[in-house]
Amino acid sequence: MNMLLASTILFALLLLAVAAKVNLLLPLLAGIIMFGWMARQKGFSLREIAEMMISGTEGIMLIVQIFMLIGAITSTWMAAGTIPAIGYYGLKWMNPKIFILFAFLLSSFMSFLLGTAFGTAGTIGVVLLVMAKSAGVDANVAGGAIIAGAYFGDRCSPMSSSANLISILTGTDLYRNVKNMFRTAAVPFAASCFVYLAVSFFNPLSRVETAFLESMRMEFSMGFWAFLPAIVLFVSAAFRIHVKYAMGMSVATGALVAVLYQGETVKAVLKYVFSGYSLEGAGLLSEIMRSGGILSMINIALIVLISAAYSGILDKAGLMDQTEGKIRLWVEKAGVFPVVIAASLLASAIGCTQTLAIVIVFQIMKNQDVYMGDGRERLALDLENSVVVMAPLIPWNIAGAVPAASIGVGSLFIPFAFYLYIVPIYCMLTRGRAVGAKIEKDVV
Repeated sequence: MNMLLASTILFALLLLAVAAKVNLLLPLLAGIIMFGWMARQKGFSLREIAEMMISGTEGIMLIVQIFMLIGAITSTWMAAGTIPAIGYYGLKWMNPKIFILFAFLLSSFMSFLLGTAFGTAGTIGVVLLVMAKSAGVDANVAGGAIIAGAYFGDRCSPMSSSANLISILTGTDLYRNVKNMFRTAAVPFAASCFVYLAVSFFNPLSRVETAFLESMRMEFSMGFWAFLPAIVLFVSAAFRIHVKYAMGMSVATGALVAVLYQGETVKAVLKYVFSGYSLEGAGLLSEIMRSGGILSMINIALIVLISAAYSGILDKAGLMDQTEGKIRLWVEKAGVFPVVIAASLLASAIGCTQTLAIVIVFQIMKNQDVYMGDGRERLALDLENSVVVMAPLIPWNIAGAVPAASIGVGSLFIPFAFYLYIVPIYCMLTRGRAVGAKIEKDVV
C-alpha cells in the first residue's frame, strides 16, 4: 500500500463518518492501523511503531489539559454570569443597522477570551443567530460573520488549542507567535470589518429581542463581579503567565463568583465544571445556556492525541519522505507560502478535522530549508495564516461543520466568512517572496 492509496482510504472513511454522523475516532483509529501496517511493511517492529506513536504525542498532554480547561471555563463563566453579561451588554449597546459587523466583532471578542471557535459558536453565536432569524436577517450572512469571528480567537488567542498545538509542534514561544499573529491579522481584520459594515446595510436588524435581553438580566446579576473571571484571564495573559495556570485561575475565579455572587451552591458548580452548565426552566435562554464541562471536551481531546500519533508514525517511519521531496520542487517553482496554502486546502479536505490538517501540513513542510533553524517562527505563523483559518472553509471539515450546526446554519455560511479568506490572501500578497524570488526575502 502506498501513501496515496492510504490517504484516499482515510479520506473516504472520514468523509463517510462525517456524513453518517459517526464519531471520527473510529476512522482515525482505522487510519492509525493502516499507517502502522505501512510502517510494519518497511521493517519496523510493533514495539517500534508503538514508540513512534508515543513520540508523536510528547508534549501534546498540554493541549489535552487546555481542552479540559476550555470546557471548565465555558461552564464556570456561564454560572458566574460572565458570558451572559458580555452578551447582554453587547446586544444592549448594539446598533441594529450594523448588526452583521457587530456579530463579527462580538464573536471575535468572545473567541479571544475563550480560545475556542466551538465554544464561541455554541454560546454567543447561538444568541446572535436567533436574533438574526427573528428579525429577518439572512441567516447565512450572519452565520458567516459569527463563524469568521469565532476563528479570530481560535487563531490568535493564547488560550487557543490550535495556537498551543502549533507552538508545541514547531518548538516556538506561544506569546511570540501571538504577537506575530496580531501583526499579520491587523489589515485582514480591518478589511473584514469594512466588508461586514457594507453588508450590514443590506441586512439591518429590524427589531431587537428585548424580552430575551430582559430574561438574561433577570436570571443573572451583571455587575462588575460577573466580569472578574474574564479580567483575571486578560491580566494573566498580559503578564505572560503560562496559559494553563491563567486558565486555571480564571476557572477558580468563575467558580467563586458563581457561588458568592450568583448564589450557586458549591455542589452545583462542581457539577458544572465536569458535566457542563445547564439553566433550569423552559424558553430560549435555558436552551442556549447549556454548554461546557470537562466531559464535553474528551472526544476532541482524543482526536488531538490520535492526530499527534499520526505525526509520530509519518515522521519516524519516513512515510512522508517522497512527498517532502516533491514539495521541495514545488517550493522552488511557486514559493513557500503558495505551497502551504495548497497543502492546507488538501489536508483540510482529506483530514476532515483542523487538528489532523495542521499535523499533516506541519509534517510535509517542516523540513523545507526556509523553515529550518530560526525559521520555526515563520513556519508557526504560516500555519496559523493558512490551515487554521482554511479548515472551516471545507464543507465536510468539522472545523466549520460543528460551529455551523450549533448555531443552526448549513455550509452556505462559507461564502460570507470573509475574514477566513482575507487572512491567507493578504499574507500571500504581502510576502516578500514572489514567484521565482529568493526564499530568504520572507520575513516573520
